Amino acid sequence: MRDNWPDPKFPAEVIQVGMASFNMAKSQCLDKFSSYVRPVLNPRLSDYCINLLQIPQSTIDNSPALPEVIDQISSFVNDYNKDSTLVCAYGPDCKRFADDAARHYRDSPLDSFTYLNLQQEAGKILGRTDKLPGRDYIKEHFQLPPSENRHDALDDALDVKLLLDTLVEYEK
Repeated sequence: MRDNWPDPKFPAEVIQVGMASFNMAKSQCLDKFSSYVRPVLNPRLSDYCINLLQIPQSTIDNSPALPEVIDQISSFVNDYNKDSTLVCAYGPDCKRFADDAARHYRDSPLDSFTYLNLQQEAGKILGRTDKLPGRDYIKEHFQLPPSENRHDALDDALDVKLLLDTLVEYEK
């Protein structure tokens, strides 16, 4: 429960990764990365997971394992300067990714970058640090359009940029 994951017998394993890189000064998307990941501890997706994510089990069964995806992500982020790159997610995704990488005796390729948990920042900005606001609350609060493919990792990554821009503008 300390990391908001209720069942230690079924740890959070990465099953999809989505990343988008942006030039913040130009508000321009530079590149995108997306991959499904075959989990090893719990290779069968639950009905809940299949219904929520709309990912067929066959897609997961035919996906690379996390170590191969880590190598792909390492190549994706290789050219980004550690001092001028910010990794941003809405919630503890980077921690969960690092935890899953550690189960494979690998480091997360994102560990060398500065990390911003946008959910925590939104909580600070809106004075809701006791109960952090969910993504849907933020979108409704700022009258942002709903995500078309919520829970798709790449669409969620692109959505994080919209939320970041909105919170930065709100703070001005």
